[in-house]
Amino acid sequence: MTNRGNARGRPRRSSRLEIEQRAIELFLRDGYSSTSIEAIAVACGISKTTYFRYYGSKSELVWWVFDEYIRATEDALNSADLQLPVMAAIRQAVMEATGGVADDEGTWMRRFELLDTTPELKDGEAAHWQAWGEAISRYVAARTGLRAIDVVPSAVGGALQAAYLAGFRESSATGESSTQTLARLDATFALISQPLQACIDLEQARPAQVG
Repeated sequence: MTNRGNARGRPRRSSRLEIEQRAIELFLRDGYSSTSIEAIAVACGISKTTYFRYYGSKSELVWWVFDEYIRATEDALNSADLQLPVMAAIRQAVMEATGGVADDEGTWMRRFELLDTTPELKDGEAAHWQAWGEAISRYVAARTGLRAIDVVPSAVGGALQAAYLAGFRESSATGESSTQTLARLDATFALISQPLQACIDLEQARPAQVG
């Protein structure tokens, strides 16, 4: 007797990552707006019901890992060694969190290609990276006694966000492996950490304003 349940009720390759890989391929090939949830389900050999067990919508397939990444970055920052200089702690936390999402299959990298070529996702991309940069700024503020909206914390968050995106876009264009990308990112963060740490140190050395 044929087991019909395996044909559409359950993914042949059941991991969330594998569904995302196929969906992103469809988005890049056919366009995000033109790719329906039904098309994704058919391509993955699952039912729409099974799809919705993984994701609440089509956009959630794109964004959930970014939300996880932001949380992972915040967790890594919150557990960072306070004996480390601020920028060294941030660099370590960001690399730890990024290592957790930069899969060998290249799905994380292909998301950058998708975001850069999909106008419908631009607003969501800006909001997610703003949230990431604000997490960095809050950490700097907590370590320095400043407010997250003050110049130095805001500048650090903005600079690291720009460096991160530039590094991943360059890696995506050159087709680097995840290992090569992580090495490139770490080297970039090491380079820009020095002047940013100098700004933090200078700010902390300023006399506190009275009144």
